[in-house]
Amino acid sequence: MGWPEISIEDFPPRRDDEPSSLRQEIIDELSDHFACALNRELLKNPDEQVARGRVLEQFGDPIKVARQLWLEAMKEKIMSQRILTGVSVVMALCGFIVVGLVWSMMKQNERVNLLLLERLDQQAVPAASGSEGMNRIAIRLVQQGDPAKPATGFSGTLTKDDGKAESFSLDVAVDDSGKLDFGKLPWGKYYLKLHAPWDETAILPSFVTIPGRDYSQTIKCPAGPPGEVPVKFQVHWPEGLNDDEWVVLCDFRYPQKGKSPIPYVLKSKRNIQNHFWTFEQNLQEMPRGVYLVNGESRVAACPLGARGNYQDTSAAALKFDTEISIKQGEYHLPVVYLIRKTDLKSLARLSAHPAFDVIAVTPFSNPSMRIENRLRVGTGYSAFVNVSEKLSLGTGLLNALNSPLNNSRAENIHGIQLKEQTMFTAVKGSDNVWEIDLPPREITFSYLENIQDNL
Repeated sequence: MGWPEISIEDFPPRRDDEPSSLRQEIIDELSDHFACALNRELLKNPDEQVARGRVLEQFGDPIKVARQLWLEAMKEKIMSQRILTGVSVVMALCGFIVVGLVWSMMKQNERVNLLLLERLDQQAVPAASGSEGMNRIAIRLVQQGDPAKPATGFSGTLTKDDGKAESFSLDVAVDDSGKLDFGKLPWGKYYLKLHAPWDETAILPSFVTIPGRDYSQTIKCPAGPPGEVPVKFQVHWPEGLNDDEWVVLCDFRYPQKGKSPIPYVLKSKRNIQNHFWTFEQNLQEMPRGVYLVNGESRVAACPLGARGNYQDTSAAALKFDTEISIKQGEYHLPVVYLIRKTDLKSLARLSAHPAFDVIAVTPFSNPSMRIENRLRVGTGYSAFVNVSEKLSLGTGLLNALNSPLNNSRAENIHGIQLKEQTMFTAVKGSDNVWEIDLPPREITFSYLENIQDNL
């Protein structure tokens, strides 16, 4: 065994939630550090014992250092388990107290119930109606912009789900007057989902019906499917970057495993009467949702294959224009790619979702800035990735990211992952200029702190 002699048995007992490769990674990394330090000392003094002593004086006992690194890696999980245990104990105590209070109240109410039953037995009890406790639920749908005109062709799914056994769903089509009549139903909590004839849907907030009262509501619906509107892109390039040599790729789609034949989803939202209508565009009929923007902020549709994958191309083959037609709605831009024009000839490789080391900025995590080896592309996240070059990081940021476990990865950062959404809106009658701010050439610690403060 090489020096220092560190084995997996030198660590604390293994935990169930511990990554299987964590200990070996720590041993390998620590061994490399000590071996390098020993080689440096041997160049100064050929006596190996003296060199080892100096290394130990500088770094300390390797077993203690390994245990400390293991503890730092597992600290969050250990603390989470302790907090969960404490919360469980408190919840159990509260449960016992509640049971005791309920039992006491039941005993006190028994005598009152017996007296009430005696009096009820002396009175005639009228037959209960079969519809007692039932309430009519009717929803009226009207067109946005013309409340006097009913919204036809729509349907609704009403779901009763208040945690009880009688949960159910009803599907009803709107009549000629724009009315969704679900009939008489038990009182309780309901959810309503509306379906437009062009596959646009809206999930409304829950509502509660009260015994003895019918429920009705008027809802404004879109008068038609989202139309095409012109959209312009405005890219704010960082200083020192020759924008003539680069393009920005904006992909508004979400990858979705198992979806066939195109494993991508492109959705837009419209806000009508504080209700969000979601429209999923047919990518099989017309691949879209991916755009390339050059240094003059001119835009071109990115060439896509039958399965929605990027296709190899060149700047000369693209037809850049001042604007492009996009369906109305609000869009989330999950990721912005910065690519050299000369790399467009191998654009198809980006469809394989290659692994990029990115800086994840999450203000409520510890640490709030960390290195991840995968790009999160989905709802709730937005990211910037330089496909062609590694990011240049300031000295302060490098020092903050460097650690015994990832000091080499800090030199290979290609992007920034943000836990916020970059949203754009395409509206009829508006200029629809979508502005994209690219990060500076050198990413500094203060730049990321400023982003974190605004999340």
